[in-house]
Formats: sequence, C-alpha cells, structure tokens
Amino acid sequence: MPGYYSNVALVPDLSLGIVVLRTGVGSDTANIALDILAIIHLFFLDRKTSLLRQYTGIWVNGKDLAEVQIFPFLSSQALVMKRLLINGVDILALGNELLTGKIPPPSAPETRHNIPLWYTGQMGEFR
Repeated sequence: MPGYYSNVALVPDLSLGIVVLRTGVGSDTANIALDILAIIHLFFLDRKTSLLRQYTGIWVNGKDLAEVQIFPFLSSQALVMKRLLINGVDILALGNELLTGKIPPPSAPETRHNIPLWYTGQMGEFR
C-alpha cells in the first residue's frame, strides 16, 4: 500500500527482533531497524558478558571440583568446563580417554578437551 512501509530485523542468537512500521514520506525502514539493532545489540552483548562472568570460577565441595571459564568462540564467547572432578575422579580425563585412547597427565591440562556448556533456560542451569 503506498505510504506504508515496514521492516523486520531478527537476531536469532539473542532471541531478538525489531519491527519498524512507518507511514508518510520516506521508505528507509531498513536503516532505522539497523540503527536500533546496533544500539540494542551492544547492550545485550555487554549484559551477556556480565552474565558469563557470574558463572566463571572454581567450585569445590569435598572431593568434587568444577572449573568454568569463558572461551572465545567464533565472534562471541562461550562457557566451557575446564576441569571436573567428582569423588576425586577426573571426568574430563576419562572423556579424553574415550575420544583419543590416551589419558593426559595431570600436569598437562591444556591437552584435555574443554566441554562447552549450554544454557537450559533455567536460571543458573547448564548442561
């Protein structure tokens, strides 16, 4: 319809979408949507980095230990399990043995496979 313009912009990684509806002279809804997304995207990236930092660290409970770090992944960041001991057993070394057939020595943790963590949708819960 003449005089009515719209644009939809989506950012699936952030579960974010912008809809721009405009009437009158000028049909440049795409640049309006991109400008809005640029501002909002910066806010979400800052917020995401702050949230990731809340979940990094080392947690110890008796013989159990978990170490989570932020790991650069493509153009973003992800949480990874760096170490996991349950009842004193190195779970990541066992996983490494299954993948490679070899257990790396405790003095070489950098040769172990980091395990990426996925957010389940429940606050503070990852798998």
